[in-house]
Amino acid sequence: MLRIKLKFCLCYINKVFKYNFKSIITLLVGLCLLCILLNIEYTIVKYKIVHYTKIENNHLYILDNIDNDRKEYILKVTDTPLILKNDHYIKKSISDLTCILVFASILMIFSGSLIILLNIIFSDFIPNDIIYNILYSKLKYDYENDVYNYHIYNRLVGITNEEIGYSYLSWKFDIYTLKDVLRCPIYKTKSQKREELLGKLLK
Repeated sequence: MLRIKLKFCLCYINKVFKYNFKSIITLLVGLCLLCILLNIEYTIVKYKIVHYTKIENNHLYILDNIDNDRKEYILKVTDTPLILKNDHYIKKSISDLTCILVFASILMIFSGSLIILLNIIFSDFIPNDIIYNILYSKLKYDYENDVYNYHIYNRLVGITNEEIGYSYLSWKFDIYTLKDVLRCPIYKTKSQKREELLGKLLK
């Protein structure tokens, strides 16, 4: 039974993936790109405090980039004092390209998720329909004694005098989910029954 459930789950995932292929690929690419970008190290710039003064509620700093060979003074005004480390101001930054890629990855994640959600709400992407489609695709029959023995995953779901159509599975056999199938008796062909009987007689 566990093997049947596993096969069914794989079929279900495959159907969902095919139906939302582009959206899922967009979502996965966005997630992978975002994970990579979040692990990129920041660019660290160290500034020396050249001059500091407080004017009313503003803190005014004149900074010198000590990592640059040239004298490069920067004026920085803040509402709160800068957090200093060893009398230096440490600034972490990322490149403009990284910012653009982060924004693009977030946009991909949002758009991929939104399209999948809209497919579920407004289109024919309905989980119950997918389940029914899978079951119908696995439906097989054996013609014996002028009757059709229909079975799914080696479970006898019904017997008819004629071939059935798509809707017949639920209408006549009352089969809607995998649970309904697993409640049915195990199906055996005549040849299998004969082999079993022969095996018992030979013991």
